[in-house]
Amino acid sequence: MNKQLLAQSAIDKFKSDGSSKRVLVIGDSMLDSFMEVENTRTSPEANCKVYGVGQARYYPGGAANAAMNLSKLGLRVELVSILGEDANSIILSDLLTTANVSCKFFFDPQRPTTVKTRVIEKGSHLLRIDVELCESIETKFEDELLSYVVESIQHYDALLLSDYAKGLLTPRVTTKLIESAISFGIPVVVDPKGSDFSKYQHAQLITPNLKELGTATGIGIDDTSSILQAIALLTDNLGSNTSILLTKGAQGMTLFTNSHEPLEIEAIKCENPDVTGAGDCVAAVMVAAIALELLPEMGATLANLAAGFCVSRANTYSIEIDDISRFFDSLHPTL
Repeated sequence: MNKQLLAQSAIDKFKSDGSSKRVLVIGDSMLDSFMEVENTRTSPEANCKVYGVGQARYYPGGAANAAMNLSKLGLRVELVSILGEDANSIILSDLLTTANVSCKFFFDPQRPTTVKTRVIEKGSHLLRIDVELCESIETKFEDELLSYVVESIQHYDALLLSDYAKGLLTPRVTTKLIESAISFGIPVVVDPKGSDFSKYQHAQLITPNLKELGTATGIGIDDTSSILQAIALLTDNLGSNTSILLTKGAQGMTLFTNSHEPLEIEAIKCENPDVTGAGDCVAAVMVAAIALELLPEMGATLANLAAGFCVSRANTYSIEIDDISRFFDSLHPTL
């Protein structure tokens, strides 16, 4: 089946059956803030610029962005995460509620809601300021989260673990979540992070990028040979039934499964790409495709289309299936 047919078949399946599927997203949620500034003068107190603050825009980030994407793609979604007891948690909760994302938040007064603030001057990123605490959540929060999820997980069609190494997906939590999902025959997709991927063992699919692949395997990724070496090592660690969708930025994606030769998917060219949230978009499309029981190559082809559209938009963008459909139609002759 060629790429055009793969993409069109996947789009049709999303439109016809997407609303019948439920996906559970668990992971590190954050608030993406974009602050427009303008240099107004030089400070008389020090040799530095003074910036006036203009418009500020807020979007769900991390696991919250993945959940937002799933909702906009037409699926029913619940997000389970941990936030701080602060004003930023209220902003994030309101954004998700407006997007019809069902949320179960645990609130830890000892940690802030993670916020990534991009300071933008004349359309260019000047700097980023992160407010976060990356320590593992306390045992009591592990217990509460696991108790809540284990009791309800059988009612979902797929599970997405969105790991940003902010402390929620501890080895204990991750292992137990995957075990529980598998016990009910529920597929698990992981957007991974960190140097030890062993906690993701037996997930159906993981979606690392090149940097994450190198970090997890300790192999310097600089050519095809090193990629294949790292994939082989990772497969030995995770289990042969775990597929890997390797995202490579401008180099596209490669899908590795135990039943087919690696599938190379060429990136869709874009001028001045903004990659903010692109990984969340890819993970959301892949878990949705798996929930819809699409072939892995269909999901990967659609994820590549979604990522191509996403990076063509400024800031954190949550994609709709109609976005992908129109984008596909515009590219169809050259896809």
